[in-house]
Formats: sequence, C-alpha cells, structure tokens
Amino acid sequence: MTDRKKEREIIRKKKKRASRRKIIILMIMIISLVIGNPLRNYISLRIENHRLRERNEQLILQRSKLKEEYKNIDNREYVEKLAREQLRLANPEEIIFIFPEGENKINITTDD
Repeated sequence: MTDRKKEREIIRKKKKRASRRKIIILMIMIISLVIGNPLRNYISLRIENHRLRERNEQLILQRSKLKEEYKNIDNREYVEKLAREQLRLANPEEIIFIFPEGENKINITTDD
C-alpha cells in the first residue's frame, strides 16, 4: 500500500508541475504580447523618425541651393551661364561645338 501512496504522490506532483508550467507559459505569452506590441511600434517610429530627419536635411540643403540661385537670378552673367550650359544657347555670332563624352570620345591627332 505504501507503494501506491508514493505513486499517487508522484502523479500528483507531476500534475502540479505541469499546471505550474502552463501558468508560467501563459504569463510569458501575455507579457510578451503586452511588451512586444509597444516595442514594435517604438522601433518602427524610430525608423520613421530617422528617415524623416534625413529627408528634412535634404530639403534644407535643397532650399539653401534654391535661395542661392534666386539671389543670382538677376545677375546677367549667371543667367547667361545657365542658358549656355542647360539650354545650349549661344549668342548670334557664336558657334557651338558639342563633343561626345565617355567611351565614344573622338581623339583627333594631327601630324605636323
């Protein structure tokens, strides 16, 4: 009879341990849900903040370039330079020569 009592006692302890494990696992799951979701939101917000700060820096740089260009817009030499470089315009007495760039560059040598 004592063997049966010992067996019952062992089975009871195993059931008790199993129920404790289930409770601990359930608590871990609840804690991970409670902490995990705000943590995920925090990380995504930090990434978005970093991206927006970089974009802000780019816009500030672009703004300063545009301000500088705006200051020079009344300058005749500046406007002429832009017209020559971007629009390929020339004065009536000038001739424009456009040379190829890169690998297809033409090298002309003269033998005197």
